[in-house]
Amino acid sequence: MNTLSCYQHLNDNFLRNCTNFVVYLQVKYVPGVCFRPITPITVLIHITVMKDFDEIIKSSTPTLVDFFGTWCGPCRMQAPILERVKEKIGDNGTIIKIDVDRNRELAARFHVQSVPTLIMFRNGEAVWRAVGVQQADVLESKFHDLG
Repeated sequence: MNTLSCYQHLNDNFLRNCTNFVVYLQVKYVPGVCFRPITPITVLIHITVMKDFDEIIKSSTPTLVDFFGTWCGPCRMQAPILERVKEKIGDNGTIIKIDVDRNRELAARFHVQSVPTLIMFRNGEAVWRAVGVQQADVLESKFHDLG
């Protein structure tokens, strides 16, 4: 199986539900097999249309947005924590990662001045915000409180 067909196989259902998104999976290469997701729930979404972001955060399901920089050490520490949180909350919440260098307008709109900045939305409104690395138990409790 080549890399592209492996990627399509892993993401077909997800991609059918996305419009105007560029979707990246964190993957590791398994020699002779294909690229495999580190975990199937780790999806980094680069929003290309502001309207898409607005639609996502308007959900009644809590949505945690991680504004991060690829060059940021604390942001790299936050990533595996978010993976663990997503495993625990399942479909009771959404976690989105926004690269501030690729989405400057979005970062400015929410006054993101430091990374990582995490903002939790529900029904389109920011209901919680934190700057710096947040531990899994704190994030899980926020999802539980809002779920």
